[in-house]
Amino acid sequence: MLALGGMLITMLLLRMSIPLAHRFSLVAIPGQHRRHQGKIPLTGGIAMSAGAALTLLMIGHLPEPGLAVAVILLLVIGVIDDRFSTPYWIRFLFQIIAVLLIIWVDDVRLVDLGKTFSAEITNLGNYSVAITVFAGVGVINAINMIDGMDGLAGSLVLVCLLSVFGLLLFSGSEEIDLVLLVSAAVVGFLGFNLRAIHRRGARVFMGDAGSMVLGIVLAWLLIHHSQSTRTSFAPVVALWILAIPLFDAVGVLLRRSIRRGSPFHADWLHTHHLLMRLGLSVNETLAVIVSVAALMALAGIVLFLGGTPEHYLFYLFLGLFACYIILMEVGEYCLSRWDPHLNSEER
Repeated sequence: MLALGGMLITMLLLRMSIPLAHRFSLVAIPGQHRRHQGKIPLTGGIAMSAGAALTLLMIGHLPEPGLAVAVILLLVIGVIDDRFSTPYWIRFLFQIIAVLLIIWVDDVRLVDLGKTFSAEITNLGNYSVAITVFAGVGVINAINMIDGMDGLAGSLVLVCLLSVFGLLLFSGSEEIDLVLLVSAAVVGFLGFNLRAIHRRGARVFMGDAGSMVLGIVLAWLLIHHSQSTRTSFAPVVALWILAIPLFDAVGVLLRRSIRRGSPFHADWLHTHHLLMRLGLSVNETLAVIVSVAALMALAGIVLFLGGTPEHYLFYLFLGLFACYIILMEVGEYCLSRWDPHLNSEER
């Protein structure tokens, strides 16, 4: 009932936000790399945040103060960016501040990396804050960068949240309310964002406000539940849970650098772009990517619970990432041979 209530509140807020978004011009306009039809409200992030927060307050569960302030901070800068388009360095600055808030206020930080590299635990010592900031900002931007197709970012975040939820239940943790309610909010959002039989496009986008908020929540959950004093899973398992967003984000940055392009310049190198250019529809592309993401998360969890050494999981993860890069490059090469009229920017 708790999850159902959170989902319904989010859907109600989304419905109410649509006319307000048009009134205040908080909409995505087609052009450049946006191929949707018409002006689409960018209020998904606001509605999901408000829906989860209201439901938490209704049950008397106050979120951790650092996370709460970090969410508000990223929500505000995200809405400003969605409305006026801010320089990337401003978003980075606010993301760093948000991660520092969960470190200093909630004491949620990476103290060690578990046995990721060898049979010995890798303690971070004085590098704890710096590496936590790097990891937190990385997660936020991985979710932000994958948000390029109807239903994709929300569905992948839901896979991550359900994976964490399952691990918490298995470990006997009672800290499931936040995961459950954020998952419910995302499901409510997907009801307006997925393409349905009667609807050819999304009614609402999450915008940068939504992707950054979901990113910081995921970072908080994965760090909080993977550290030595309250471990529900090893840090390396977080890589498997986030596999597809990480593969896509790091892969795009590497391939942009190889092509001597700007890491911050939008292009057509994302996984979903390649699959759609190979002839898959939006929903077919979504099904393929989400299925692979779910299989990756499940594989990492099963291998971890089955006793596979953590460093084996890490090096297997790196091997799969290398395979992903090779497949993407082969796909790009084949597309360029099949359609030589595609220019470099479209490729």
